[in-house]
Amino acid sequence: LFNRIVVANIMSKKTHQSAIVLMPPADTSVYQAVQDVRRQHDRQFHRWMPHINLSYPFYEPDQMDSAVAKLTPHLSNLSPFRVRLAEFGHFSHGGKSATVWLDPVEPDRDLSNNNSRCPNLMKLQSVLASVFPDCLDLQSKGGFRPHLTMAQCASVTAVEELKRALSKDWPSSEPSQVEFLASSVEFIHRTGPDVPFVVLHSVPLGGGGACLAQPVTR
Repeated sequence: LFNRIVVANIMSKKTHQSAIVLMPPADTSVYQAVQDVRRQHDRQFHRWMPHINLSYPFYEPDQMDSAVAKLTPHLSNLSPFRVRLAEFGHFSHGGKSATVWLDPVEPDRDLSNNNSRCPNLMKLQSVLASVFPDCLDLQSKGGFRPHLTMAQCASVTAVEELKRALSKDWPSSEPSQVEFLASSVEFIHRTGPDVPFVVLHSVPLGGGGACLAQPVTR
């Protein structure tokens, strides 16, 4: 019993220097479009790659291998799916500032219903939550809200203007420019709060073994 408690405590040691994320592939048009906006408006541009957080904070690197091995068979039962980043939304922070993000949806879904906007992404996150039940920090009172951060706004009153400006230049009418195939999740880590995240492991959806990922181009 003591040994089981020790192991559980080790696995529960989380850090904001680690996460599991979904990323648009770096060789896609949407990745470059996202980076063009983030380079101007996102103060975290050099620390984070374009991503949708699925589990954050997450375990220390010395627990990554066991976490990858634990998750891999569960993801083999999920099929890759397409994600469209077409609409801007925002979170307000105490009425003083705001974070602007892109809303991930699946093509041809009912966008009027939050539960059906991106069902495969929601299912993916629920699988992670079941495999790592001590990593539910993203499960707020309103439930998991997937998003891809694009900008920060110092004033809540100015956020709608910023969203309109970003939407005007965003190629939402061209699906091929704002869609990507979600075919894997990435385990990422950074060695300090001001150090860029790097991908340590990539775990595919639909089967196949996990692999060490290549460096991400910013």
